[in-house]
Amino acid sequence: MTICLSRPALALLVALAPLTASSNQGAAQAAPRRSSAVAEPILEVLEQSLKSGKGVLVYLGQHSVGGAVVKIGDQTVELRSREYGRIVLRLDRIEGVAGN
Repeated sequence: MTICLSRPALALLVALAPLTASSNQGAAQAAPRRSSAVAEPILEVLEQSLKSGKGVLVYLGQHSVGGAVVKIGDQTVELRSREYGRIVLRLDRIEGVAGN
């Protein structure tokens, strides 16, 4: 498929290209620190586990993963357990959390 543009239309596209690229970068930098899809009570339980070192049970659909929270990132949470040294889960996939 070939697209033919007139010279003025091509000049306009070339002139606007840097503007659209810089506006996309600004939108990415203005993103919130954590995923807004995660409920606040879930984050509270994960942060409590991070501070206390106690384990939590994270529910992901039909599966559950247990471990102690080591780090909470922008879009992921990192756990450790006896069986696995490092478990990384996406925050937007978590459906529930059980902890003390």
